Amino acid sequence: MNPINSEHLFFEILKAGLWETNIQLAPYGKVDYEALIRIAREQSVVGLIAAGLEHVTDMKVPQEIALTIAGEVLQLEQRNVAMNQLISNLIGQMRGLDIYTLIVKGQGIAQCYERPLWRASGDVDFYMSEVNFIKAREFFRPLVNSITPDDDKIRRIEMNYGPWVIELHANQYISTSIKANYVLDEIHRDLFYRGNVRSWNNNGTIVFLPSPDNDVIIVFTHFLNHFYKGGVGLRQICDWCRLLYTYRESLDHVLLELRIRKMGLLTEWKAF
Repeated sequence: MNPINSEHLFFEILKAGLWETNIQLAPYGKVDYEALIRIAREQSVVGLIAAGLEHVTDMKVPQEIALTIAGEVLQLEQRNVAMNQLISNLIGQMRGLDIYTLIVKGQGIAQCYERPLWRASGDVDFYMSEVNFIKAREFFRPLVNSITPDDDKIRRIEMNYGPWVIELHANQYISTSIKANYVLDEIHRDLFYRGNVRSWNNNGTIVFLPSPDNDVIIVFTHFLNHFYKGGVGLRQICDWCRLLYTYRESLDHVLLELRIRKMGLLTEWKAF
């Protein structure tokens, strides 16, 4: 199977996993499963490819390949369960100290998938008001292995907490558009002063996430910033797609278009 066909088939299987729809592989001839797995690993979408292969209706995936994928999916599940527990524990501890936060991207977006535990997890991103950011930074300082940068002037810091990477954010600014940051300021006020959030019941712990109208902009500007600065992965695009799909009936489309135009990013939105 040539590289072009492998890439095309990869996207078809990815779509089957993303939308939980059936797919037939016979029209593609001999399937290069090793190439599919390699691309899936590179793009952090092994879980979606695994889900897509479960929807193959006209042939059986070779046992060796099936076992390899099953092993990787099991690791994904275990890591996600552990990360969800970490989030519950940390939010519980912070609330006990009157530190309140949202979760952006990551495990919150995972809840938009049919199989949240099959999404490749990354960092834990806490997003909070300025007052809570200062308190959270002091809360974490004695607990973490490292803080980068350890500077009181920076409103985004990255910390190594055992095997986990945790980020604290006091804003969601991007480096590629001043106009976009004006809108992200509006969203910040909407979240923290008007309380426009949604919630996720994480095994008994209520975790607050940005409301869908706010989240679609945060996720979009985040991956667009990565796109312009060096590259964006398919997992980030898939997250945006699942978020838009999950809340397609409730999104305020007038507000969405107004914000995109104010940011000057209508061309980029249409392109993606």
